[in-house]
Amino acid sequence: MKDDIFFLPLFIKEKIYVIGKDELMLVEEKQAPVTTQYIIEDTTEKLIKPEKIAQTINPSPFLILHEENSPLPAPQEELLSNILKAINIPLPQIEKIFVGEFRREYLTGRQFIFVLSSSVPAPFAQMEKNKVRLLSEGTQALISDSLTDLTNDKQKKMALWAELKQHFKM
Repeated sequence: MKDDIFFLPLFIKEKIYVIGKDELMLVEEKQAPVTTQYIIEDTTEKLIKPEKIAQTINPSPFLILHEENSPLPAPQEELLSNILKAINIPLPQIEKIFVGEFRREYLTGRQFIFVLSSSVPAPFAQMEKNKVRLLSEGTQALISDSLTDLTNDKQKKMALWAELKQHFKM
């Protein structure tokens, strides 16, 4: 409710109806100048980054959930870049999100979701590793090991490549 004061100047020339318990009051248009008092509070924890807002409105077709810190370390970034190039996904069409920040809203409007993490969010919990599965209408998903594990373990990387070759016709 504290944020409602910010919208007051937008409606100053309007008739505003305030409904109490058993009464209806009509607040008439006032000619007196309006003063606005802004309440400043620490909202750093509550703010959503502008790029996150834009992404949820018009999401990238491809989402990558990873467990490594952002920005990704050079070896993991190189591996991810090589994977995406091999399956012909342009880098501007992807969105990378730390797996701990995942919310269900990130699922809508996606063609494909890669989960490259040892910890898997709830919607992906029942999925088998290194198998492309239909998650919802029009959205497919693939769960694999973390980028760190893929960089360090050749067997895990080979299992991922085998599924990617079969699905993306590389």
